[in-house]
Amino acid sequence: MNVAQIHAGPTAPVSRPRRHPFLGGLLVKDRLINQVQLDRALAIQEQAEPRPLLGQLLVEQKLLTPHELNVVLAKYRREHLLGDILVETNLVTSAQLETALATQRRTGAPLGEILIELGYITERQLKHALSLQLRIAFVDLDRRSIDPGLARLISERYARRHRVIPIAKTDDRIVVAMDDPTDNDVLTELRACTGLPVESVATTSDVMARALGRLYGQPRDTGAREGDSDPAAGSDPKHPPASPVRPPHLAPATSTRDDLPGPLDPLRERAGSWQRRIDAVETLLSEREQRRSEVGRLLAELREGHAALTLARRELEVKTSAVARLEQAHDALLRRNQALERSLAQLEERQAILLRDREQMLQRVESVLRRLTS
Repeated sequence: MNVAQIHAGPTAPVSRPRRHPFLGGLLVKDRLINQVQLDRALAIQEQAEPRPLLGQLLVEQKLLTPHELNVVLAKYRREHLLGDILVETNLVTSAQLETALATQRRTGAPLGEILIELGYITERQLKHALSLQLRIAFVDLDRRSIDPGLARLISERYARRHRVIPIAKTDDRIVVAMDDPTDNDVLTELRACTGLPVESVATTSDVMARALGRLYGQPRDTGAREGDSDPAAGSDPKHPPASPVRPPHLAPATSTRDDLPGPLDPLRERAGSWQRRIDAVETLLSEREQRRSEVGRLLAELREGHAALTLARRELEVKTSAVARLEQAHDALLRRNQALERSLAQLEERQAILLRDREQMLQRVESVLRRLTS
């Protein structure tokens, strides 16, 4: 599916009134920024590649807060339609957008296809605008290396037919690049077959073709064999949808009878369809066994951790008991020290009394001696 098949706007000739002025004019009108700041931001936006949304650029420059931006968008009911994004990122003018919308109302063709046919934008610019509209990443696969092992996640036939390619896998999700990131049916099938959340990113058709060639090799022309039919045959009812999961153990058919036309063709096609489903189930069972073994390993680690935790808890209890005994001994020493301090205070008090008595006795003896000598 190329970019001309992506419905970036309404396909029926529906009249949609435009909202003028664009976001920058609304911000100036509400006195959140001035014209000089707007012109400076537009100049920066013009030089950036890929071009950011004007609102995001103003927030990054701290000329506007996210709350103020959301208030303006809500106040004027500004939705992020494809045309608004193209105008806001300065890829098309308002007049060019009006021309494309008039053509859309007359022909009912997708807005993105019309803009490309009119020469206003390129496919890459359209895909970048769509990624902003859908809030997904835009990835240049020519600058990204893809692990060859990812080819096991999605079969070559399914990947070429639906224009989808796996580019990353972690323990909790799979990232796929899509020619049409709005195709929810493909994402649903991939989630069901892999058992993991699937995150989509956007890319261009030519980059997608080169990435498919790097990951799966160049497509082979194997005649009219059902298992290797052209991806474009997906609309033919004689070609059932391919399973997205590649069965790693499935070898190509070698019997020459499969290449012969005849009344058994419908049966062969049905058998091939069932075989693909069986292969998908076997792949799911294999992944289930791998996850079960992984869960067993995690449980073993959990038991080891629990044993270590129990041992540490016992050691902590022993140390806590020893600390409690030390605290009791410390309390006993404190009480003994306090008793000794009280005894010392009593002795000091008795000593002071004895010293006073001695002084008094000395004074009496001196008084008697004076009387005797006189």
